[in-house]
Amino acid sequence: MNNRSKYNVLVVTPSEIIAAGVGEILLRSREFVLFGSIPDVSLYSESKFEAVDVVLVDPQVASWESRGELRRRLGGRGVPVLALIVGVGDDSLLRNFDGVVSIYDSADMVLSRLSAAVEQSAAPQNRNEGDELSSRERDILTAVARGKTNKEIADELNLSVHTVMTHRKNISHKLGINSISGLTVYAILNKLIDVTDY
Repeated sequence: MNNRSKYNVLVVTPSEIIAAGVGEILLRSREFVLFGSIPDVSLYSESKFEAVDVVLVDPQVASWESRGELRRRLGGRGVPVLALIVGVGDDSLLRNFDGVVSIYDSADMVLSRLSAAVEQSAAPQNRNEGDELSSRERDILTAVARGKTNKEIADELNLSVHTVMTHRKNISHKLGINSISGLTVYAILNKLIDVTDY
């Protein structure tokens, strides 16, 4: 990330209304500023991407393939790319992004998700094989292993139920474990929960 006082956010959406709305939310922030908005990734040169710190992209206009193009244009700098959901999102598509922001999120939630993405991208990337989950994913995995429902987890972590469901799918995808009992065993073996909790 940069050493400036604010992080530059690029919005990739063909909707001027949505781009303007994101811009208004960013005006309230002390941490972020709208760098610009474009309708398509192909419209920006690599040199213009050098100043971008965070990208919000509509997955409908930036499929997984064009997300790879976006990563290439960002020069592999570890810039977080968040999906900007404007309707119903395909969960299998959403797991390919570093986070999810919905147009139905409050302004505070949007800023919180941007901050979390910046913090996560700034964290050291030297993870062990068993430590491939993000901090938020470990929190959710711990709650799942303790038998909490998606709604209970969402309330506890101040997230939407949709976000919890997306995290759960990402966890299952990363670990290759699809059952709650398997996730519980993983949590116990990796000392995320204590067996005496049961």
